[in-house]
Amino acid sequence: YSLGRAHGITEPEIYTYFNIYGVETYNPMYPYRTAKFLQALEGKENNTLDNKYYVSHGKHLKYLFDFIGVEYITVTKGVNPAEFYFQDTSTQKDLKKVFENTTHDVYINMTVYPRYGLFYDIHPGMEDERALLSIQNKTYDFSKTLVLKENITDQISSSAGTVELVLSDVNSQLFKVKSSGNGILYVSDVNFPGWQASVNGKKTPVLTANYLFRAVEVPSGESDVRFWYYPFSFVLGKWVSIISVIFCVFYSVFLLVAKRKKNVSNNSNYTSDTQKKTKFK
Repeated sequence: YSLGRAHGITEPEIYTYFNIYGVETYNPMYPYRTAKFLQALEGKENNTLDNKYYVSHGKHLKYLFDFIGVEYITVTKGVNPAEFYFQDTSTQKDLKKVFENTTHDVYINMTVYPRYGLFYDIHPGMEDERALLSIQNKTYDFSKTLVLKENITDQISSSAGTVELVLSDVNSQLFKVKSSGNGILYVSDVNFPGWQASVNGKKTPVLTANYLFRAVEVPSGESDVRFWYYPFSFVLGKWVSIISVIFCVFYSVFLLVAKRKKNVSNNSNYTSDTQKKTKFK
């Protein structure tokens, strides 16, 4: 499985249809937090945010692409991507052409940060504004360092390990992790409310890493780490639906029984009246 993001292929929302991870979007449900994060990477301040987000060309864009895992960059045939996107030809050395046809060239970004991986250089308990500022000012080498919103329970020291992505779809991911010590598994996908996680079958808190993304604590040794999306709104909606169906069934049965009782009562009254008329005659 590849989680590498792409840029420059087509209009933003088309990425979703082809199951390609992208950067830009226009969507009324676009998270405000994501827009603030992208603004920090672009060095923008106090910009008005709406339901559209388009990244701007310039030197800052290379940092943004690296940070969020934009691995593939597409340009029109013959265009220099470093000059076109970053306005800085010195970054051309970081780009390698991997595909071309009659209309477009595709480059791989060789300095991209990992889309997922194990981290051991951790700065926990960092509040949002401070985390954003550290990202904007490039306070740390974020290819090797994480800032976490939450505090962590285990002591983490310099170690080594590997991560294998076993399964990935829209609502779940499964990783196999091997680590020589306690560490943090980081995935640069948005930690939107509703994401759950387990390590070796035991549910564990999902941490907010680098202001926007997901992470979990993992122990030394081998671990199976699973993420899945199961928001409270879905649980609430499911139970409301179940209760509504049960109510409708019982109410329908009640109406049916009431109707039958009414028919029986009417038939009894009709029989009684008929008998009275017969006696009178």
